[in-house]
Amino acid sequence: MKKEKGKKVSFKANWKDINSDFNEELQESWEFNAFSYQEAQDWIEKAGLNAEEFNFAAFLRSEGYEPEGIDEDQLTELREIYDNLEEGIQETEEGAESREEEMDEQATFTFSQKRKRVREEDDRDWRNIHQHFTYALIETWQNLNFTYEETRDWINTGLGVNDAGFCAWLRDEKKVDSDWLLNNGDLEELRQQYRQYQELVAQQLSTIYTNYEFI
Repeated sequence: MKKEKGKKVSFKANWKDINSDFNEELQESWEFNAFSYQEAQDWIEKAGLNAEEFNFAAFLRSEGYEPEGIDEDQLTELREIYDNLEEGIQETEEGAESREEEMDEQATFTFSQKRKRVREEDDRDWRNIHQHFTYALIETWQNLNFTYEETRDWINTGLGVNDAGFCAWLRDEKKVDSDWLLNNGDLEELRQQYRQYQELVAQQLSTIYTNYEFI
């Protein structure tokens, strides 16, 4: 079938064929968190999320998980960790308080407020770095203390717009910069180390929440 100029044949305006619970507001929430139709379908059908768990899906993605790589037991554990974070339980690990404050702050902003804040902080068009940048993705990089120039340099090494967490780990844990990655880094090996780091953090958080007692 020949495409007509200006038309996107695969575009789906209504996502109810993914899940009957989808409405316009939920679809907008998934799209705002930079999920395509296919990505949302994968998280719901392959990982077992429901239509209202767009923030949970964004959390899992930011931690490096993929929908087809999560089994039922692991999903239950990760959901408990995420729910506890949402409920505001104080984490005892270094940097946990800052992370919780970022989550609370993000929860208070509507789409228009987020868009306004991003524009006020940096009026440059981040799509000049990569065409897939959205307001949500810009804020993710900014919340991890990346400037426009730093983000551009990391992505110019061949990384993607969803690699903010990976880049923060390289910068903060491995103590390397984008130039080092471009000239010396073994990307496949580094990603494997990052996944191992994420698994260790998840295990530590799980232990904390298992032993946590409400007063």
